[in-house]
Amino acid sequence: MQAPERKARLAFGSTTATVNGREVALSAPLRRAGGQVFAPLRFFAEAFGVAVAWDEAGKTAALTQAKPFVKAYDGGTLWLNRGTGDLYWAKDEQSPVLGIGRVDADFQGELTIRSSGFSGGQAVITIVDKYGGPPAHYDAYEAFIRDRTVFAQKKASYDRRFDHNVTVLPVEDGAGGWLFRTVLTDGRTATVYDETGKIAEEYDLTKLAGAEDSYSLLSIGGDYLLVRPNRTGLLTLIDLKDRSVTALAGKLLTGKDLDYALHNQVPYPGDELSFAADMGHGQLDFFYDSPLGGPYAHDRLSYFRPSYAEEQAALPKPRTVREQAAGCAPETVKAVDMQDADQLYLPLIGADPDDRAAIAKVCGMLKKFASNGVREDIPKVPDDQFFHGMSIVFAGGDGAILYETQGPMLVYGGTGGKNSLVLRDGAAVHDFEALKKLPYMDIAPNPLRFGQSAHLRGDDGDTAKNGKLAVHWTPMTGAAGSGSLTVYEGTTTYGRYDVSFPMPAYGKAEDGTLRPIAPGKGYFSLVPYTGGAPFYAEVQPAESAFLSVNGVPAADPALMPFASEGRVYVPVRAVASLSGQPVQWDPATRAVLIRTKPSEAKRGAGMRLWIDGKPAAAELQPVLRGGTAYVPVRAVTAAFGLPVAWNADSRSVNVTVPPVNAAAKAAGKA
Repeated sequence: MQAPERKARLAFGSTTATVNGREVALSAPLRRAGGQVFAPLRFFAEAFGVAVAWDEAGKTAALTQAKPFVKAYDGGTLWLNRGTGDLYWAKDEQSPVLGIGRVDADFQGELTIRSSGFSGGQAVITIVDKYGGPPAHYDAYEAFIRDRTVFAQKKASYDRRFDHNVTVLPVEDGAGGWLFRTVLTDGRTATVYDETGKIAEEYDLTKLAGAEDSYSLLSIGGDYLLVRPNRTGLLTLIDLKDRSVTALAGKLLTGKDLDYALHNQVPYPGDELSFAADMGHGQLDFFYDSPLGGPYAHDRLSYFRPSYAEEQAALPKPRTVREQAAGCAPETVKAVDMQDADQLYLPLIGADPDDRAAIAKVCGMLKKFASNGVREDIPKVPDDQFFHGMSIVFAGGDGAILYETQGPMLVYGGTGGKNSLVLRDGAAVHDFEALKKLPYMDIAPNPLRFGQSAHLRGDDGDTAKNGKLAVHWTPMTGAAGSGSLTVYEGTTTYGRYDVSFPMPAYGKAEDGTLRPIAPGKGYFSLVPYTGGAPFYAEVQPAESAFLSVNGVPAADPALMPFASEGRVYVPVRAVASLSGQPVQWDPATRAVLIRTKPSEAKRGAGMRLWIDGKPAAAELQPVLRGGTAYVPVRAVTAAFGLPVAWNADSRSVNVTVPPVNAAAKAAGKA
C-alpha cells in the first residue's frame, strides 16, 4: 500500500512492519478472513498520518486526517503537498508513487490542480490558488514536467476572472504528422518549448498588446495570439502578420451583448467569447454564450482577419443556392453523405450509374429551395450537437448542407439561426428521409454448413469503384484464443458486393495463420468496420467429409474425400497434383507408385502403396473406389510432405500446400 511520502510493507506471520524503511512493531499480525486481508487499524492509520481515537463506551473508533495533499487524476494519480509544493505521480494503484519535483509557491487559499496528461514523460501541471475577496484573486502556477521532474515553471496572477491558459501547441512536422510543444505563461510573457526542452519562441504579451496588464493566453496560431487582458476582460487578437491588436467583441457582438461586454463589471468585466477553431485562410471561429440569454444565447461566430484580405479575395466565391440548383445534376455531384449523429447512411456517388436517380432527387430538393425557399428565424443548432443531415459535395469543390427540423421542413445550411433558408415541402421531406439507407449484409442459407456455398450480398458504403472486401466470422463463444477470422476476401463496386463462396472450416487470423472454425453461432462482419450491422448466423458441420487446400474448400469434385470404418480417405492422384509430384498406377503389381519405379514394386495381397521404392505401412494402404485410388489422410504427409489435418467438428480435411506449389497449380503448371 502506497501514498505520497508513505510506503508501508507488511508480511504474513511477522510481528513488525516497515514504514518508509523504518521498522514498526505491530499489535497483531496480518490476518485473512472471508477471503480478505485485515491489518491492525491503529498501525494502518498512523502509518498514513491518520489519528485514531477509541471510544470505549460506544465501542467506536474515530479517524481524523489532516489534508496536506490536493489530488487529481490525469490517466494516473497526481498529488500536490500544499505545505511544501512537492508533486507526486503514480501511473496506477499498483505502481510506485514518484516524486516529480516542487512548485515554488506560498499557497494561501482554495487549490485546484489539473494536468495536460503525461505523454513521453512530459506534462504541464496547472495549480490555481484562489483566495481573498470579494472579488477573488487567482494565482496560476504552471509546471513543465520533463523526464518526470520539474523542468520549468511560471506564475501568473489575475483578479476577479481566471481562464485556463493554453499549455500545448500542436505544430505540423512537415511529414503529415504533428509535434506537440509546451507553452508556459506568467501573464506578461509566453514561452514555447520545443520537443527537446529548448525555447523555440518567446512572446512579450504586454509589448505586443500595447498595454501593461496580466494576460490570459487562450490560443497560439502560426501567426497570431489570442489573449484576454485582466482589466478589460475582452478577448483580443494579436495578429503577428500585420502587428494589429483587435478587441473581438467590437467586431463580433452588437446591441445589448456588446454593451454588456464593454460596461458590465459583475461578476467580472469583459465578454463571453471563447476560441472555437482556426478555419484557415484567416478565418477564426468563436463560441459565444450570451449572459443575456434568449433564443440565440449560444452561437458560433466567424472573424475574418484583415491581414488575409488578399488571400480571401482570391478564394473561389461561394455559389448561391440558385446557382447550385441550376448546375446540379448527377454529372456535377461528386458525393452525397447522410448521417444522424454516429449513424452513417449509404453515400451516393456521382460516378456510380446506380446512384444517379437518387442524386437527381437531391438536385430536385435544391431546385425547390431556389424557387420556393423562404427566409425565417429558427432555433440555432447547438454547437456541441452531433451532425444530423445531408452533405452535398460538388465536383467543383464547393458544397451544401441540408437538414430536417420540426415543421416538418428542410433547412439549407448546417447551423440554423436567424434568417435561415427553409423549405416547407412534404414531398421534399419524404424524399430526404427515403434516401437514408443503412449499410447491410445478407448471407444465405442460414444455418450454413461447412463446405456449403454461401451467397453473400450487401453494401458497406465504400466510395471506391473497386474496393476491398474482407468478411470475418466471429464465434459467440469459443475456445481460448478463438476470435475474429477472415473467411473470404474479394472486391466491391462502390461498396456493393454479390458473391458466392464455400464456407471454409478454417479462417485466417490477424497474424496470418490458419485457425479452425468451430461449429456454432456467431456473426459475419466486414473489416474495417463501415457502420453496417453484423449478420448473425449459425455454422454447422458438413453433411459429408470435404477437402480444403490452405483453408479454402476445394471446388474440384475430383478432390472430394470419403470416410469409411473410422478413416478418412483422399484421392491420391488429385492430391499429388497439388504437390507437383507424379503418381503412377501399376496394374501388374496392383500398386500406387510414388517416386517408385515399376521394377521396384512387388505384387502383394490387395492394393499396395509404394513410396521411394519401399512399401508403405499397412495403415497407409490405398483402396479403390469408382476406379479412383484413395489413400488415408495420414499417407499424404508421408507421400508428399504436405501437412494434413482432420477436423472432426467440421468434417474437414485441410491440406497445406506451399505458396510456390499453390501458385503453380493455379497457373496450371503442376
